[in-house]
Amino acid sequence: MSDLQSNLDPFVYRALHTGSFGDRQFYKALTKTKLASNKDLKVLELGCGSGRILLDLVQLGADVTGIDISAEGLAFCRLGLASIFLEKPTLSNNVRLIPADFIEV
Repeated sequence: MSDLQSNLDPFVYRALHTGSFGDRQFYKALTKTKLASNKDLKVLELGCGSGRILLDLVQLGADVTGIDISAEGLAFCRLGLASIFLEKPTLSNNVRLIPADFIEV
């Protein structure tokens, strides 16, 4: 990861990545398929950042652990999670965020 990417404000990052690259749709479809045969699906997202993909997977009901080095990115992710938990409080048990460099974990 470049220094620029690692230091991007999560709001700027999210704004730069609002378009469809197909990744969110891919991971949502894959998670739906896996959840159909395994209701206890566990997902590890390395570099979860602001939660652009992680939030979708949590909403689908997957048990998700996200790791990211950016405290600001994880704070932004927590904001997104808070809005999900307001609608579906039981999903709060399905997610863990770990502030760490995933290369060292």
